[in-house]
Amino acid sequence: MKRRLNAFSLVKIFKSLFNLVRLLLILLPMFAPMVEAHFLKEKIHILKENIKKEQANFPKGNLEDVVYVKKILAQMVVLDQEVRALIIHDLDDPSIQQFLIDMDEFHTGKMKEILKRHGWPSISKFGAEADYHAWMLVQHADADPIFQAGCLFILSQLVEMGETAQKNYAYLYDRVTLKFQHLGMKQKYGTQINISGNTFKILPFEGTLSELNQRRLKMGLSPIKTYLEEIKKHYQR
Repeated sequence: MKRRLNAFSLVKIFKSLFNLVRLLLILLPMFAPMVEAHFLKEKIHILKENIKKEQANFPKGNLEDVVYVKKILAQMVVLDQEVRALIIHDLDDPSIQQFLIDMDEFHTGKMKEILKRHGWPSISKFGAEADYHAWMLVQHADADPIFQAGCLFILSQLVEMGETAQKNYAYLYDRVTLKFQHLGMKQKYGTQINISGNTFKILPFEGTLSELNQRRLKMGLSPIKTYLEEIKKHYQR
């Protein structure tokens, strides 16, 4: 009798657990957006504080020192990428957009100081990583297209000498030319994409898709179809 009672009790317990799990599965989709929004809000708050700290307590050092310059370039890029990762979650959030603008303005100012002392952080003097970090910060200096254009002119010379990565030049070329579409300029490498909801469209480019892919291949870039698939995965994850 005791064994039967125990078996009966176990069945009741399992039924209760099953019903509880089923209820949680029903309720989870309702609360998931709220939980996600809460964590996103917390992450935004933390990043805002990090940006304030970066600007208030920027590492002191000598800008003539190559090691110091490499260090601050890497630090700025880490924060740059953390902030831009948030934009993927909400492209239209004004609070994210504003501290993105503030951060980019600060980083652009630092880049100008570095370039004034060293010129472009070339691969032979600073290494490939510093060259990449410098390019990324200039690529995101959209509030100052004249500065970007000046950097593009420098890279157009360095890329022929192997002192900057070909990809850096290609991405910045497209970024800059699209700022001057009113002059009839178009991108050459198809790196710049318009994202609207789930629609991904290549912004105006020169020539045909076949010619575009030939230029991309020359610069070490993947075919445009592969590139678009990568962009979609990145923004839809």
